[in-house]
Amino acid sequence: MSADAASALTPNDASVVLLAKISLDLGNIERKAKWYNKLSMVVKVVGLVCGILATAMATSAAGIGSPMAHAVSSSTHQVGNAVPGWRLICGIVGAFACISTICYQLHSTLKIEEHVTRFSKCSGLLRALVISCEGKNAVTEAQLEKVKKEYGAIAESFPDCWVW
Repeated sequence: MSADAASALTPNDASVVLLAKISLDLGNIERKAKWYNKLSMVVKVVGLVCGILATAMATSAAGIGSPMAHAVSSSTHQVGNAVPGWRLICGIVGAFACISTICYQLHSTLKIEEHVTRFSKCSGLLRALVISCEGKNAVTEAQLEKVKKEYGAIAESFPDCWVW
């Protein structure tokens, strides 16, 4: 829309256009918030499951002892020598523990929860702005300017929510 066409709009028409833009941005930000939420959940679950598996394998290997190493050795077709079985068990436990550590470190380093919070807060503020605009039959120029100002303040407070 050109500048001349925008200036020719009545306050009601301008509020409809502004409301459509806010609603579009709201949809994008809510989609990003859901993505971060899913990412957070996946990283936490993978870290938790790998940690549990590492602990369970290490505990059962220590409790069962040599029979477990023999079972692993026989499955690798190296019967009679328990050392490769223990190495395999220790390697698997180490890999699970490493994956668990990496997941938790990524979660904290990338500050995923902070992103979830920021996107959720931004979408809540935009949703409140949309609700405050809906249902008004006649919009004055002052009300339109107030909404523009609030929208600009939200965009300024959460610049990372618009970049992607």
